[in-house]
Parts: sequence; C-alpha cells; structure tokens
Amino acid sequence: MALANGMKPVILMLVVQMALAGVNIFFKLAISSAVSVPVLLAYRFLLSTAVMVPLAFFFNRQCDINLLPGSSTGHVTFLASNHRVLGACLALISCFSYAIWIIIQAKMSETFQCHYASTGLMSLMAFFQSTIYALYVERDWTQ
Repeated sequence: MALANGMKPVILMLVVQMALAGVNIFFKLAISSAVSVPVLLAYRFLLSTAVMVPLAFFFNRQCDINLLPGSSTGHVTFLASNHRVLGACLALISCFSYAIWIIIQAKMSETFQCHYASTGLMSLMAFFQSTIYALYVERDWTQ
C-alpha cells in the first residue's frame, strides 16, 4: 500500500504529460488544416477560462481574494523560414520569460492561496489579450 501511495505523483505526472502531448497533437492538426493560430489561441484560453472559473468558484469559496494590480504576459510562437536567427532569439527570450513567469507563480502561490482562482484569472486575462490580438491580426473575417 505504501508503494501505491508513493507512485501517485509519478502516475499523475505521466497523465498530465500524456494530456499535454494530446493537446500538442490536436494543435498541430488544427494548424495543419489552416486554422488561424491567433484565433486558435483565443479559443484555447476561452476553454481554459470556462473550465477554471467554475473550479475556482467551487474550490476556493473560503479564500479571501484580494485583487492587486498586476500584469499578465502571453506569448505566441511565430514561425518563418527566412528568419532563423530572429526565431532563435525569440525562442530564447520566450524560454527566459517563461522561466521568470514560473518563479513569479511560485512566489505568488505562497501569498495567494487560491490556486484555482489565480489560474482562472490568468486564463481570463490571457483570453482577453489573445482575442484582442486575434482581432487585430486576423485579416480574413470570412473564416
């Protein structure tokens, strides 16, 4: 029984990694079928907001939520075959930005104990940002 309890984190980690692999495969299929990447990202954040906000409502009822002014960052991968150096630099900047974001999340988790609420708020802000970006960038409104 102790072995089964010790294996729970490993099993959950494998399930999460398989889910992320499935999401990546579906994104690749959607992008290959000529779906606009900014629109796809807006739908992604809409779905995550629709899932996380109810979870935050039910699981974080006891939390006292104080919203402090802050900023939210998002990133979009831009692929172009002629700009490999620029792409490499942007990928490196994206990795550093994501690492800094993880550090900020870890420090925020210590002071803000409502994890579902913070994830829901982050998803909501990312949805707003990606929707505004998609509306600005998307030129073909007939899709």
